[in-house]
Amino acid sequence: MSNEFPIKNKFKAREVTEPDYDADLFGEHLYVNLDSVRGTEFMDDIKFSLNIEADKIVLNEPTDDYIKILFSGHRGSGKTTELKRLHREINKPDCYYSVFIELQEETVISSFQPEDLYILIITKLIERLYESGISIESEILNGLAEELAAESDVKEKDSKQKSGYGGEGKAGFSAGFLKFLSFGANFKASFSSENETSTKSRTVIKKNPLDIIRRFSQVLDETRGKVSENNAGKDIIFIIDGSEKMGFDVYKSLCVDDAVLFKEIGCNIIFSVPINAWFSIVNKPMNFTNNYTLPMIKIDHHENAIHCLEEI
Repeated sequence: MSNEFPIKNKFKAREVTEPDYDADLFGEHLYVNLDSVRGTEFMDDIKFSLNIEADKIVLNEPTDDYIKILFSGHRGSGKTTELKRLHREINKPDCYYSVFIELQEETVISSFQPEDLYILIITKLIERLYESGISIESEILNGLAEELAAESDVKEKDSKQKSGYGGEGKAGFSAGFLKFLSFGANFKASFSSENETSTKSRTVIKKNPLDIIRRFSQVLDETRGKVSENNAGKDIIFIIDGSEKMGFDVYKSLCVDDAVLFKEIGCNIIFSVPINAWFSIVNKPMNFTNNYTLPMIKIDHHENAIHCLEEI
Protein backbone atom coordinates (compact mmCIF):
# COMPACT_ATOMS: atom_id res chain seq x y z
CA MET A 1 0.00 0.00 0.00
CA SER A 2 1.26 3.47 -0.86
CA ASN A 3 2.44 5.80 1.93
CA GLU A 4 1.05 8.77 0.04
CA PHE A 5 -1.41 10.90 2.00
CA PRO A 6 -3.98 11.99 1.24
CA ILE A 7 -4.66 9.06 -1.08
CA LYS A 8 -5.66 10.30 -4.53
CA ASN A 9 -6.00 7.01 -6.37
CA LYS A 10 -9.61 5.87 -5.90
CA PHE A 11 -8.63 2.20 -5.74
CA LYS A 12 -6.02 2.83 -3.07
CA ALA A 13 -8.59 4.95 -1.24
CA ARG A 14 -10.84 1.91 -1.09
CA GLU A 15 -8.04 -0.07 0.55
CA VAL A 16 -7.43 2.42 3.35
CA THR A 17 -11.13 2.58 4.18
CA GLU A 18 -11.34 -1.20 4.61
CA PRO A 19 -9.02 -1.98 7.55
CA ASP A 20 -8.13 -5.64 8.06
CA TYR A 21 -7.72 -5.42 11.85
CA ASP A 22 -10.08 -5.21 14.80
CA ALA A 23 -10.32 -1.53 15.72
CA ASP A 24 -11.70 -2.46 19.15
CA LEU A 25 -8.26 -3.77 20.11
CA PHE A 26 -7.07 -0.17 20.16
CA GLY A 27 -9.99 1.14 22.21
CA GLU A 28 -10.50 4.89 22.16
CA HIS A 29 -7.10 5.60 20.58
CA LEU A 30 -8.57 5.26 17.07
CA TYR A 31 -11.75 7.22 17.84
CA VAL A 32 -12.27 10.49 15.97
CA ASN A 33 -14.82 12.78 17.59
CA LEU A 34 -17.27 14.06 14.98
CA ASP A 35 -19.38 16.18 17.32
CA SER A 36 -18.11 19.38 15.71
CA VAL A 37 -19.46 18.21 12.35
CA ARG A 38 -22.79 16.56 13.07
CA GLY A 39 -23.52 18.07 16.46
CA THR A 40 -24.49 16.43 19.74
CA GLU A 41 -28.23 17.00 19.63
CA PHE A 42 -29.16 13.44 18.68
CA MET A 43 -27.07 11.91 21.48
CA ASP A 44 -28.14 14.56 23.98
CA ASP A 45 -31.76 13.67 23.15
CA ILE A 46 -31.07 9.99 23.80
CA LYS A 47 -29.48 10.79 27.17
CA PHE A 48 -32.37 13.08 28.05
CA SER A 49 -34.91 10.34 27.29
CA LEU A 50 -32.94 8.09 29.67
CA ASN A 51 -32.96 10.77 32.43
CA ILE A 52 -29.21 11.30 32.12
CA GLU A 53 -27.72 14.70 32.95
CA ALA A 54 -25.77 15.14 29.70
CA ASP A 55 -23.13 17.50 31.09
CA LYS A 56 -22.31 15.29 34.10
CA ILE A 57 -23.33 11.87 32.69
CA VAL A 58 -25.27 11.13 35.85
CA LEU A 59 -28.60 9.32 36.07
CA ASN A 60 -30.95 11.81 37.65
CA GLU A 61 -33.48 9.13 38.62
CA PRO A 62 -34.76 5.96 36.93
CA THR A 63 -37.20 6.53 34.08
CA ASP A 64 -40.88 6.27 34.98
CA ASP A 65 -41.46 3.73 32.21
CA TYR A 66 -39.00 1.35 30.61
CA ILE A 67 -37.91 2.99 27.39
CA LYS A 68 -37.22 1.14 24.15
CA ILE A 69 -35.12 3.23 21.77
CA LEU A 70 -34.78 2.39 18.09
CA PHE A 71 -31.41 3.62 16.79
CA SER A 72 -30.43 3.64 13.15
CA GLY A 73 -28.28 5.19 10.45
CA HIS A 74 -26.91 4.49 7.00
CA ARG A 75 -24.29 1.76 6.66
CA GLY A 76 -20.87 3.12 7.58
CA SER A 77 -22.26 6.18 9.37
CA GLY A 78 -20.72 5.08 12.67
CA LYS A 79 -23.65 3.53 14.56
CA THR A 80 -21.54 0.94 16.35
CA THR A 81 -18.80 3.45 17.16
CA GLU A 82 -21.26 5.92 18.69
CA LEU A 83 -23.15 3.23 20.63
CA LYS A 84 -19.89 1.93 22.10
CA ARG A 85 -18.97 5.47 23.02
CA LEU A 86 -22.34 5.90 24.74
CA HIS A 87 -21.85 2.58 26.55
CA ARG A 88 -18.45 3.70 27.88
CA GLU A 89 -19.84 7.05 28.98
CA ILE A 90 -22.89 5.86 30.89
CA ASN A 91 -21.55 2.58 32.29
CA LYS A 92 -20.56 3.83 35.75
CA PRO A 93 -21.80 3.71 39.36
CA ASP A 94 -23.71 7.00 39.32
CA CYS A 95 -25.33 6.26 35.97
CA TYR A 96 -26.27 2.96 34.30
CA TYR A 97 -25.11 -0.62 34.59
CA SER A 98 -24.81 -1.02 30.83
CA VAL A 99 -24.83 -4.39 29.07
CA PHE A 100 -23.51 -4.08 25.52
CA ILE A 101 -24.51 -6.86 23.13
CA GLU A 102 -22.99 -7.09 19.65
CA LEU A 103 -25.14 -9.56 17.76
CA GLN A 104 -22.62 -10.28 15.01
CA GLU A 105 -20.09 -11.33 17.64
CA GLU A 106 -22.45 -13.34 19.82
CA THR A 107 -24.54 -15.11 17.20
CA VAL A 108 -24.62 -16.52 13.69
CA ILE A 109 -26.84 -13.84 12.16
CA SER A 110 -28.01 -15.96 9.24
CA SER A 111 -29.69 -18.46 11.58
CA PHE A 112 -30.82 -15.95 14.23
CA GLN A 113 -34.48 -16.24 15.25
CA PRO A 114 -36.61 -13.66 17.13
CA GLU A 115 -36.81 -15.93 20.20
CA ASP A 116 -33.02 -16.00 20.41
CA LEU A 117 -32.88 -12.34 21.38
CA TYR A 118 -34.76 -12.92 24.64
CA ILE A 119 -32.45 -15.80 25.58
CA LEU A 120 -29.36 -13.82 24.63
CA ILE A 121 -30.14 -10.79 26.79
CA ILE A 122 -30.63 -13.05 29.83
CA THR A 123 -27.33 -14.83 29.26
CA LYS A 124 -25.41 -11.60 28.60
CA LEU A 125 -26.80 -10.05 31.77
CA ILE A 126 -25.67 -13.09 33.79
CA GLU A 127 -22.21 -12.98 32.20
CA ARG A 128 -21.91 -9.28 32.99
CA LEU A 129 -22.94 -9.87 36.61
CA TYR A 130 -20.43 -12.69 36.91
CA GLU A 131 -17.65 -10.44 35.61
CA SER A 132 -18.67 -7.82 38.17
CA GLY A 133 -18.74 -10.38 40.99
CA ILE A 134 -22.44 -9.77 41.65
CA SER A 135 -24.28 -12.95 42.64
CA ILE A 136 -28.02 -13.52 42.38
CA GLU A 137 -29.96 -16.10 44.38
CA SER A 138 -33.23 -16.30 42.51
CA GLU A 139 -35.80 -19.06 42.35
CA ILE A 140 -37.31 -17.34 39.31
CA LEU A 141 -33.96 -17.46 37.50
CA ASN A 142 -33.55 -21.11 38.46
CA GLY A 143 -36.95 -21.89 36.99
CA LEU A 144 -36.19 -20.06 33.74
CA ALA A 145 -32.91 -21.92 33.39
CA GLU A 146 -34.61 -25.29 33.86
CA GLU A 147 -37.23 -24.47 31.25
CA LEU A 148 -34.99 -22.94 28.60
CA ALA A 149 -31.82 -25.01 28.82
CA ALA A 150 -31.52 -28.51 27.38
CA GLU A 151 -29.72 -30.58 30.00
CA SER A 152 -27.39 -32.31 27.57
CA ASP A 153 -25.91 -28.99 26.47
CA VAL A 154 -25.30 -27.38 29.86
CA LYS A 155 -23.41 -30.06 31.74
CA GLU A 156 -20.87 -28.94 34.30
CA LYS A 157 -18.11 -30.53 32.24
CA ASP A 158 -18.95 -28.38 29.23
CA SER A 159 -19.19 -25.34 31.46
CA LYS A 160 -15.62 -25.78 32.69
CA GLN A 161 -14.05 -26.75 29.38
CA LYS A 162 -15.71 -24.24 27.06
CA SER A 163 -16.36 -21.22 29.20
CA GLY A 164 -14.19 -21.34 32.28
CA TYR A 165 -17.32 -20.82 34.37
CA GLY A 166 -16.95 -23.96 36.47
CA GLY A 167 -19.00 -24.34 39.61
CA GLU A 168 -16.25 -24.80 42.17
CA GLY A 169 -15.57 -21.93 44.50
CA LYS A 170 -18.50 -19.94 43.20
CA ALA A 171 -20.38 -19.55 46.46
CA GLY A 172 -23.36 -17.23 46.21
CA PHE A 173 -24.16 -18.11 42.60
CA SER A 174 -27.42 -20.00 42.22
CA ALA A 175 -27.87 -23.08 40.04
CA GLY A 176 -29.78 -21.03 37.48
CA PHE A 177 -27.06 -18.39 37.43
CA LEU A 178 -24.37 -21.00 36.69
CA LYS A 179 -26.56 -22.73 34.14
CA PHE A 180 -27.08 -19.52 32.19
CA LEU A 181 -23.32 -18.88 32.31
CA SER A 182 -22.75 -22.20 30.59
CA PHE A 183 -25.68 -21.56 28.28
CA GLY A 184 -24.23 -18.21 27.23
CA ALA A 185 -20.72 -19.55 26.72
CA ASN A 186 -22.02 -21.99 24.11
CA PHE A 187 -24.64 -19.64 22.64
CA LYS A 188 -23.11 -19.09 19.22
CA ALA A 189 -22.59 -22.79 18.57
CA SER A 190 -25.88 -23.89 20.11
CA PHE A 191 -28.07 -21.48 18.14
CA SER A 192 -26.33 -21.69 14.78
CA SER A 193 -28.36 -24.77 13.82
CA GLU A 194 -31.36 -26.83 14.82
CA ASN A 195 -30.35 -28.94 17.84
CA GLU A 196 -31.69 -29.92 21.24
CA THR A 197 -30.80 -26.61 22.86
CA SER A 198 -32.09 -24.26 20.15
CA THR A 199 -35.22 -26.30 19.51
CA LYS A 200 -36.22 -26.57 23.16
CA SER A 201 -35.50 -22.93 24.02
CA ARG A 202 -37.28 -21.49 21.01
CA THR A 203 -40.28 -23.77 21.51
CA VAL A 204 -40.66 -22.77 25.17
CA ILE A 205 -40.64 -19.08 24.26
CA LYS A 206 -43.01 -19.49 21.30
CA LYS A 207 -45.55 -21.27 23.51
CA ASN A 208 -45.80 -18.47 26.06
CA PRO A 209 -43.46 -15.55 25.30
CA LEU A 210 -45.25 -13.07 27.55
CA ASP A 211 -44.85 -15.33 30.58
CA ILE A 212 -41.11 -15.81 29.92
CA ILE A 213 -40.59 -12.07 29.47
CA ARG A 214 -42.53 -11.17 32.62
CA ARG A 215 -40.55 -13.67 34.67
CA PHE A 216 -37.31 -12.32 33.26
CA SER A 217 -38.51 -8.84 34.18
CA GLN A 218 -38.89 -10.07 37.76
CA VAL A 219 -35.29 -11.27 37.63
CA LEU A 220 -34.33 -7.80 36.39
CA ASP A 221 -36.05 -6.27 39.41
CA GLU A 222 -34.03 -8.53 41.72
CA THR A 223 -30.86 -7.76 39.79
CA ARG A 224 -31.46 -4.01 39.88
CA GLY A 225 -31.37 -4.11 43.67
CA LYS A 226 -28.15 -6.13 43.69
CA VAL A 227 -26.49 -3.78 41.20
CA SER A 228 -27.40 -0.80 43.37
CA GLU A 229 -26.19 -2.52 46.55
CA ASN A 230 -22.83 -3.15 44.90
CA ASN A 231 -22.56 0.46 43.72
CA ALA A 232 -22.34 -0.72 40.11
CA GLY A 233 -25.09 1.49 38.70
CA LYS A 234 -28.42 3.13 39.46
CA ASP A 235 -30.34 1.16 36.84
CA ILE A 236 -29.78 -1.41 34.08
CA ILE A 237 -29.74 -0.78 30.35
CA PHE A 238 -29.12 -3.04 27.34
CA ILE A 239 -27.49 -1.65 24.20
CA ILE A 240 -27.99 -4.10 21.32
CA ASP A 241 -25.99 -3.59 18.14
CA GLY A 242 -24.55 -5.46 15.15
CA SER A 243 -27.72 -6.52 13.39
CA GLU A 244 -26.93 -5.24 9.87
CA LYS A 245 -27.17 -8.69 8.25
CA MET A 246 -30.20 -9.92 10.17
CA GLY A 247 -33.13 -10.97 8.01
CA PHE A 248 -35.93 -8.44 7.68
CA ASP A 249 -38.47 -11.02 8.84
CA VAL A 250 -36.66 -11.08 12.21
CA TYR A 251 -36.94 -7.28 12.53
CA LYS A 252 -40.57 -7.47 11.51
CA SER A 253 -41.30 -10.05 14.20
CA LEU A 254 -39.42 -8.23 16.98
CA CYS A 255 -40.28 -4.65 16.13
CA VAL A 256 -43.67 -4.80 14.39
CA ASP A 257 -45.66 -8.03 14.72
CA ASP A 258 -44.61 -8.80 18.30
CA ALA A 259 -43.41 -5.36 19.36
CA VAL A 260 -45.62 -5.52 22.43
CA LEU A 261 -43.42 -8.38 23.73
CA PHE A 262 -40.27 -6.35 23.24
CA LYS A 263 -41.85 -3.46 25.12
CA GLU A 264 -42.77 -5.74 28.02
CA ILE A 265 -39.12 -6.36 28.94
CA GLY A 266 -38.68 -4.59 32.28
CA CYS A 267 -35.62 -2.61 31.35
CA ASN A 268 -34.44 0.27 29.15
CA ILE A 269 -33.11 -0.95 25.80
CA ILE A 270 -31.40 0.70 22.84
CA PHE A 271 -31.82 -1.45 19.74
CA SER A 272 -29.83 -0.67 16.59
CA VAL A 273 -31.27 -1.53 13.17
CA PRO A 274 -30.24 -0.81 9.56
CA ILE A 275 -31.82 2.19 7.89
CA ASN A 276 -34.07 0.16 5.56
CA ALA A 277 -35.60 -1.67 8.52
CA TRP A 278 -35.95 1.58 10.48
CA PHE A 279 -38.18 3.21 7.84
CA SER A 280 -40.47 0.18 7.83
CA ILE A 281 -40.67 -0.06 11.62
CA VAL A 282 -41.25 3.58 12.61
CA ASN A 283 -44.34 3.90 10.43
CA LYS A 284 -46.16 1.08 12.22
CA PRO A 285 -48.70 1.78 15.00
CA MET A 286 -46.74 -0.23 17.58
CA ASN A 287 -43.54 1.78 17.16
CA PHE A 288 -40.85 2.28 19.79
CA THR A 289 -40.84 4.85 22.59
CA ASN A 290 -38.16 6.92 20.86
CA ASN A 291 -36.61 6.76 17.39
CA TYR A 292 -33.24 8.24 16.41
CA THR A 293 -31.10 8.21 13.29
CA LEU A 294 -27.41 9.04 13.29
CA PRO A 295 -26.79 12.11 11.08
CA MET A 296 -24.63 11.61 8.00
CA ILE A 297 -21.48 13.69 7.60
CA LYS A 298 -21.98 16.28 4.86
CA ILE A 299 -18.52 17.29 3.72
CA ASP A 300 -19.79 20.22 1.62
CA HIS A 301 -21.67 21.85 4.52
CA HIS A 302 -19.00 22.07 7.21
CA GLU A 303 -15.39 23.22 7.04
CA ASN A 304 -14.24 20.66 9.64
CA ALA A 305 -15.79 17.66 7.86
CA ILE A 306 -12.96 16.94 5.41
CA HIS A 307 -10.36 17.39 8.16
CA CYS A 308 -12.19 14.87 10.38
CA LEU A 309 -12.50 12.32 7.58
CA GLU A 310 -8.79 12.70 6.81
CA GLU A 311 -8.07 12.01 10.47
CA ILE A 312 -10.21 8.85 10.36
